[in-house]
Amino acid sequence: MSLVKEGRVPKNPDGSFDPIAVKAAFEANRDPAQASKISPEAEAPSGRSLAGIRTDREEIKLRRERLELDLEEGRLVRADRMQHGVGGMIVAAKNRLLGMANKLAKPLAAETDPVKIDEAICEEVRLAFSELSKWNPNFQQPNANS
Repeated sequence: MSLVKEGRVPKNPDGSFDPIAVKAAFEANRDPAQASKISPEAEAPSGRSLAGIRTDREEIKLRRERLELDLEEGRLVRADRMQHGVGGMIVAAKNRLLGMANKLAKPLAAETDPVKIDEAICEEVRLAFSELSKWNPNFQQPNANS
């Protein structure tokens, strides 16, 4: 049965309704257990509209989904994986350069030809730099739990 038929919403003598009185009657008679959805025009405690907040949330979800897709398709690399990979290459190159003196000390101690000394040192430096070129962009992406 409607609120009008029950007499809970006042009707003007001419049969029309006063919007302010109808709204007040509706609010007074509304069942809180059957509360409808909050109006998108309603404001959150922050003063922003709920529709604006929902729009922001949807935009964030869309950006997150795009990032996940880019990760899955290999267009994006996680920073922690990049740091690990590059860090490993740098450590390998550093170790090779630091070990160069020990490796070349005995062979070059007896060498008197400057060209051969230069070639041996350049070869070791080239090998050290080759450690920096071992980047593999097709490494496994971490799973969601890592």
